[in-house]
Amino acid sequence: MGVDWGNLDYLIIDLPPGTADAQQIFAKAIPLAGTVLVVTPQDVAHLDAKKAVQMYRRAGVPILGAVENMSGLTCPDCGKRIDLFSRVSDARSIWAMGIEKLGDVPLDPAISQAGDTGRPLLVGHPDSPQSKSFRAIAEKLRLKLEEGAT
Repeated sequence: MGVDWGNLDYLIIDLPPGTADAQQIFAKAIPLAGTVLVVTPQDVAHLDAKKAVQMYRRAGVPILGAVENMSGLTCPDCGKRIDLFSRVSDARSIWAMGIEKLGDVPLDPAISQAGDTGRPLLVGHPDSPQSKSFRAIAEKLRLKLEEGAT
């Protein structure tokens, strides 16, 4: 049975991390305009993402870039950025593979609260640093996809 999505500008599919069956099926069975990887700043996340980079490259799927999620936390008392995870070295990161960093999203309880309430952060807190980061990432992706379409 098929699904009629109607006339879409973009269809974004959020997959779990890694190179499991779902990723391989999508990469082989559906013509994809590109993929965006999401990593946390940790070494193990970048090691996993490197495998995904290799899989997508073998499948001929363009890698539009990557987003670093949970990229630090802003202290609510002093405003200072705190790295919660040991950061991956540049040499061991996916950035060393030529993957463009589209942006980063700091860890913030407002993001999970927005998901829990069903009111997107960009609606509830449109001027927050996280909303600005999401919009900047989305704009970079829009431009990349438009460039690829011409």
